[in-house]
Amino acid sequence: MRPAELIKERPVHWSDHPTRLTGAVLIVFAVCILFSFMFGIAASDVDPAERDMIDDLLVDIEDNKGAAIVSLFFSVIDGVLGAIAAATLYLLLRDRNRFLALSGLTLLLVAQAPFVISDISNLTLIQLASDFSEGGTEGIDAGSSSTLGDARAVALIGDTGQILGITLLGLAIFAFGAIIGWAPAGAVNPPRWLGWLAAIVGVTGVLVWLIFLGDFAGMFFAINGFATLIWLLALGVWLLSRAPATAPAEQKSV
Repeated sequence: MRPAELIKERPVHWSDHPTRLTGAVLIVFAVCILFSFMFGIAASDVDPAERDMIDDLLVDIEDNKGAAIVSLFFSVIDGVLGAIAAATLYLLLRDRNRFLALSGLTLLLVAQAPFVISDISNLTLIQLASDFSEGGTEGIDAGSSSTLGDARAVALIGDTGQILGITLLGLAIFAFGAIIGWAPAGAVNPPRWLGWLAAIVGVTGVLVWLIFLGDFAGMFFAINGFATLIWLLALGVWLLSRAPATAPAEQKSV
């Protein structure tokens, strides 16, 4: 009498374990955020809110155009990864608290809109930096004050979009973190301390708006950025470590 079925082991594919896919996405997401920031600073660290510094901003961007373009590239990639991360985190955590998971999904997806506005602004600044250096359309000479005015308006719009995106991203992480930290256990249960770290990300993501009241709010940007990277990397590594090396193969008749 032959056995009815035989179960073999085969290598795990990404589709077998969404935890592995989510972990990889979160890690790459964090790396791209870091690279976008680093290359952005390399292009220029001038604050466009300073009226008498906008010309320095354009000169920096023109002199470091390569860094500005690379920063923009990673920022665009982040937009795609952010949407993927939103969907995969929702699927992993919805069994523990569907409302919070849906809130995190929505906030993270909506956050991509102001980030896109910021990306468009940065792309426009690259062109305006070239116009300021070499001259723009007919009648606009190099070093034109009209170019400076346009650049400052574009830069401020971009910075506002960036701040709004940071706030929405922080609130999205807080929603997912609340599930991890305080919701009943489910199929996927990362360490509870990630919930407290997510709370820091959410609170500082709101406090960054204080930048309009003074430079002291810069510390909230630093805390938010550091906590966001740690949360994404820690959760990503944990999710990757949960994926088994093998999985059962399809059942075959013998």
